[in-house]
Amino acid sequence: MSAKYTEVLCIGVGLSGVCLGVQLQRKYQFTDVHFYERNVSHSGTWYVNRYPGCACDVPAVFYSYSFEPNVNWSRLLPPHDEIRRYLDGVVEKYNLEDVPGDATGARLRRAAENQSKEFILRVAPKKYHDILVREIACKRQVVDSDSAYLKSLHAPNLHLTKEPIVEILPTGIRTATATYPADVIIMATGFQTNNGLGPLMAERSLESAGRPCAYNNMAVHGYPNFMMIYGPNSTTGYSSVILAIENMVNYALSIVAPMLSGDANEVEITAAAEDA
Repeated sequence: MSAKYTEVLCIGVGLSGVCLGVQLQRKYQFTDVHFYERNVSHSGTWYVNRYPGCACDVPAVFYSYSFEPNVNWSRLLPPHDEIRRYLDGVVEKYNLEDVPGDATGARLRRAAENQSKEFILRVAPKKYHDILVREIACKRQVVDSDSAYLKSLHAPNLHLTKEPIVEILPTGIRTATATYPADVIIMATGFQTNNGLGPLMAERSLESAGRPCAYNNMAVHGYPNFMMIYGPNSTTGYSSVILAIENMVNYALSIVAPMLSGDANEVEITAAAEDA
């Protein structure tokens, strides 16, 4: 099978990936972009997170792209499914394509799924097999060092369930079919917020600077033609993330514009500039 060449690769189709795809079309009339997404659809955090009460934490008037303003939000802080519908409309309007993987990737996923399933069935308690065995790439994967998690499920004082919580009681938690007494309730999403892009950030910036960092939050030396959108230290914490994402997308595209037009082949930040 012959290799397919694509001029722009976008890893991830969350808010940043959608913005990139749209701005490539709007500003540069450019459509030769290939999207890779770990989930089965776009929207990133708004696809993954669906827990009770999941909603926007900034006023909705600020939570839409400047090129696709939404004046029809149902409330000040809209729920996750309403934000997802908004992103569905943007993706459909600009005909952006999600690409979870090609045929080779599909074969590798099937092999990994079979290996993972066999391991879970061998190590985990039988009563939890239906909960633990699932399709790879539908959710964020967990690395279980030394099988510690699966082995812990054999503990007599532990109960695993995927039933949705319907009520928090003064003495515990009630699900659709049972009530569980609890002295302490811990809500943990599992996100790792400080690892950046894993080995890229951990091995480079953590060793050299002691913290995740990049030139203008988006470029690291040694990786030509590579830009991060919403990279390390770019979170504001007080306003809409979409504003920051649009600014970074526009800045990144202004840097790579000579390559899009065929006037350059490569752009790379120098180590001196990154460390300054």
